[in-house]
Amino acid sequence: MVFPFLSRFFKLFRPAADSLSGLEARMGYRFKARAFLEQALRHRSFSLTPGRPSLSSNERMEFLGDAVLGMVVSKFLFAHYPQQDEGALSKIKSIVISRKALKEAADRVEV
Repeated sequence: MVFPFLSRFFKLFRPAADSLSGLEARMGYRFKARAFLEQALRHRSFSLTPGRPSLSSNERMEFLGDAVLGMVVSKFLFAHYPQQDEGALSKIKSIVISRKALKEAADRVEV
C-alpha cells in the first residue's frame, strides 16, 4: 500500500463475516435500528427492482456518510501526521477516500 496507515484503516474491513451481525462485530458497533444499516447498504438499483416493494436506497445516507468519512480521515491524518502541511494532508485524504481505495475496502467486506 502507498501509505502505512491505510493497512491500519482497512483492518476494519477484514473479510470474516457472513451476516450483518458479523459486520457489526468488525465495526465494534451494534446498530439499535437494524433497518438503518440495511438501508445504508441498499443501492438505488436494488430498491428500484421490479417486483420488489418500494425500499429507500442509501443515497441520502451516502451524502452524509461522505462528509463523515472525510471528517474522520481528516482527524486521523491531522493527529498522526503533524509534520505534514495542509496540501499534503489534502492529497493523502483524497487518496484514502477515493473511489479506488473505498472499493478496495468494500471488496474486503463480505456480508
